[in-house]
Amino acid sequence: MSGLMSLLMSGVITFINTGFASGYLLRWMHAFVVAWAVAFPLVSLIAPLARRLTDLVLGNPVPSDVQPVSTEPPQ
Repeated sequence: MSGLMSLLMSGVITFINTGFASGYLLRWMHAFVVAWAVAFPLVSLIAPLARRLTDLVLGNPVPSDVQPVSTEPPQ
């Protein structure tokens, strides 16, 4: 998800700043690499906090990364 968002946002921002001028793709790819290098570690740190905040806001007592245990016998 961080890669896709970095790719799309860097493309949009590069276009806003420079338009489709000569060398656009090279500038876009450079911006993408920088954006992804920042986004990936941030997502890795922020995702668990966002999940906990969502559970707190929704009143979900079970953390979203824990699967409920089935009481039915296996078939």
